[in-house]
Amino acid sequence: MADTWVETGPGFWNIRGSLRLAGVFDVGTQMSAVRMASGRFTLLDSYSPDAGTLARLLELTDGGKAVDSILNLHPFHTLHVARLVELFPNAKLYGTERHVTRFPHFRWEATRTDSTELGALFADDLRFSVPRGVDFVPENERLHFASVLAFHPGSGTLHVDDTLTWINLPLVGGLRFHPTLPGVLQQRPRAVSEFRGWLKELRGLFEEVRTFCPAHMKTLPPKDAELPRLLDGAIDKIEKILDRHERKYR
Repeated sequence: MADTWVETGPGFWNIRGSLRLAGVFDVGTQMSAVRMASGRFTLLDSYSPDAGTLARLLELTDGGKAVDSILNLHPFHTLHVARLVELFPNAKLYGTERHVTRFPHFRWEATRTDSTELGALFADDLRFSVPRGVDFVPENERLHFASVLAFHPGSGTLHVDDTLTWINLPLVGGLRFHPTLPGVLQQRPRAVSEFRGWLKELRGLFEEVRTFCPAHMKTLPPKDAELPRLLDGAIDKIEKILDRHERKYR
C-alpha cells in the first residue's frame, strides 16, 4: 500500500507508511516532517519512504539539503534508521541510548532524545514529553510502551509512538494507552504517583493539541475539541491498573 501524506497544519506533515507483521498484517508506521522557524526541517522518527513520498519530501526540503536533524523518539523503532541516514547524511542524528548502541558507527549527537536537554535545543519549535514512573527501555524488548512525545505548537500537532494508540473500530477501538503499560510500571513506591503526575501534564498538553498522530494504523483520530475527552476516556481505562500497582508497591 502506498504511503499517505497528511498536512496537519502550518509547517507539519505526517507521513503514514507500512509496517507488516510476519509479512502479512500491515499495522502501519509513521514519520513526520516539521518546518522550523529557521526554515529548515526536522524529521520525527525514521521511515523508508516509497518513491512518491521521497520525491515529495525532497522537493519540500530542497533536495534534502534543508533537513537539519532527525529525531528518533522510540527506543524500539529502529528498522528504518539506516535508510534515513543514507538519504540525509548531513542531518544531525539524535536518538535514545538504545539507538546509539544498535548503530554505534553512525555520528550521533551527544544529546539523547529522552533527555531534558533536547527540549532546550528545540525550544523555538517543539516541546517534548517523556512518561515518568515507567521503564523507558525495559529488559523485555516486547514492551513498547515508552517513547518521547513531540508537540509542534505552530500546527497544534502531537506526534506519538506506541505510548498512545488509535484504532478506528467501534467498541474496542479509540484512543488507548499501549497495552504493555502494566509490564513497564516501575516496581517501587511512588512510581504510580510519578506516572499520574505525567498524566496531569499530558491532560494540560491535550488542551492545545488539535491533531494527534499515533504510530500505527492508517487513519488519524478526530481533531480539536474531542481529543481531551478521548484522553480522559483512555485514562479512565487504566485507573484499575494504576490502583492495583500502587497498592502492591506501597
